[in-house]
Amino acid sequence: MRLFLDEFSSRKKCNIKSINFRDKSTGWKSYSISIKYILRKKPVLFREAAARNLYFRGFLQNLYLRPSCHECKFKNASSFSDITIGDYWNIQSLTNEYDDNKGVSLVIVRSLKGSSLLKQNLNELHLTQSTYQHALSGNPCLEKSSKAHPNRKRFFLKLETLPISLLIIDSIKSTHKDFMLFFIEICRFLFMRR
Repeated sequence: MRLFLDEFSSRKKCNIKSINFRDKSTGWKSYSISIKYILRKKPVLFREAAARNLYFRGFLQNLYLRPSCHECKFKNASSFSDITIGDYWNIQSLTNEYDDNKGVSLVIVRSLKGSSLLKQNLNELHLTQSTYQHALSGNPCLEKSSKAHPNRKRFFLKLETLPISLLIIDSIKSTHKDFMLFFIEICRFLFMRR
């Protein structure tokens, strides 16, 4: 993330003040990445849909997840937590009650202490009971580690030599637009080296 932000601030010639990696101000179904920065002493907000943002696309394709994410030792009943919290993907197949485009959290109670903590906060929560199997249907990472992107090793080997945007495009190329971006980034990189 640091290299992405450094490249962003270098290109925009700005000072970044904050970043919201999963900005849901446009809704959960169309979340974005937003960066607040100062340009010529004026605040500016950059917002880009996650599906269009290069850094986010690499993240969603597991290009730079930590190696421990690919061999997580805390899957299934191996978690030592009292409560596991995450996004409840696929909740809409259980109920339409939460289709408000704000997202729904999945809470899995794993111990008596976790159950007690949940009971203490019932007044502040809106809960719907679900089965573990249903939760698992939209959240396979509860039991299976994320698979590393096939170009992950190559990406990290080249990380110190090329701009991160160029590496991301090269690693995840999938559309005609990506190839065009790749060409533009190569030209920009070669021009800046002069």
